[in-house]
Amino acid sequence: MKNLPVAAVTYSVHRHCLSRLVLIILFALGALWPAAAEDEEPCHDLSLPCSTHSEARLLLRKQKVTTVYEDLLYPTPLLINSGRLPVTDLFDSTNVRGRVTPLGQFPGFESAREYFYGLAATARVENISFVSLVASGAQVGVQVNIFFCSQAQPCAGGPVGKKAGYGYTLTQTGFFTFNGADRIIAFDLSILNLGAAVDAATPADQEAQIQQTCALLTVVPNPQDGGPGTCGPTFADAASYANTNPLSNYQFDPSAGAFGNCVGFMHSIPFGSWNRANSNTFVCRELHSLLTLYRPAVHCPHTSPAGGMTCIEFPYDSFYDTGFSTAASSMHHEHQQPGVPH
Repeated sequence: MKNLPVAAVTYSVHRHCLSRLVLIILFALGALWPAAAEDEEPCHDLSLPCSTHSEARLLLRKQKVTTVYEDLLYPTPLLINSGRLPVTDLFDSTNVRGRVTPLGQFPGFESAREYFYGLAATARVENISFVSLVASGAQVGVQVNIFFCSQAQPCAGGPVGKKAGYGYTLTQTGFFTFNGADRIIAFDLSILNLGAAVDAATPADQEAQIQQTCALLTVVPNPQDGGPGTCGPTFADAASYANTNPLSNYQFDPSAGAFGNCVGFMHSIPFGSWNRANSNTFVCRELHSLLTLYRPAVHCPHTSPAGGMTCIEFPYDSFYDTGFSTAASSMHHEHQQPGVPH
């Protein structure tokens, strides 16, 4: 936030306020709308999906999903992560949880906020384009194209496919589930062809990513206390490497320091692909290294050799173990897979 241009902040706040004003107007209209479904039973349990036939409420829910994605536009994620712009009007802070394939699961409000806005803050989203947005019952279905600029300065010429040094477009599809307060309690989304867009193209690119990730984890001053790296103690501790990873035979080197041991370990496991980012690979640890900027106590274990029950191998069938059309607190009847990624 220190180097954020005042004009950019002002524009983002104005756009954010306008979006929220639209939501307030739609909410008010919902109260006045001649109900198409006056006989609908009220949904008192906010952990459960709430189906509606009300056109006003369906329109409100579509606008909320629109706002979820519009808030990805730079620099709004920086304002959300700093606490200056809340998103509790969009997500139910008590009950929300979700899955984004191929990245993993995001249980709880903080995890959901980190996925949408923590990761977006590490890139520069400059364009959102909706292909489809449909509301029915308790859900809103979406297909949206998200353009990421790879340059430090804004990209000229609008959204494009991947072009070296310019940017790339990702397509996300899936469903958001709403409760009786018209807040999101669950999301089940997929990013199409993620690996084709962002996988390292050459061994040199892979090495550069390993070096950069280990520098973030062990060298670069962290935002919490200014110490070396976001997870320096994790990679400086010999116990972190003691037979904790079935795919690695790396032995801790007391003379290598945290950075050297981090690089050595990352070389000892598969590099991986963003097509399966929830796996025992470097790519999974690269993903979670970005989140250590926000909650190192939660995400440093995920970057560690052991993987923190997150960067580990999950069997294919585990995708079907847990559904994401309801909130976490209503899952007593569902089979919960051991070691759900945080």
